Amino acid sequence: MKPERQLHIEVGQIRFPVLRTWSTGFAADARAVPALSGVVDVFDGKEHLYQGLIVAVQENDDERIFEVKRANSSHLAGVLEADVGIPSRGYKPR
Repeated sequence: MKPERQLHIEVGQIRFPVLRTWSTGFAADARAVPALSGVVDVFDGKEHLYQGLIVAVQENDDERIFEVKRANSSHLAGVLEADVGIPSRGYKPR
């Protein structure tokens, strides 16, 4: 039997639960996760899945849908920070 997934995002030192992920984003409970912007790290338990820059947020019923531009290395995160002006570890609540 496969262990249950423990999807979550980390924004700085803050962890938020995630319902599901896909190649261009993730979904979270709108009541538990604020409308975030900036760079986030996506995990399944302790396994780091990817880092991405949130480029769009929308609500769909009780879910908050985040679209991300994925980064595959710390170098790209630095490029995102330089180009967009968003710290690679942090968030700006809306």
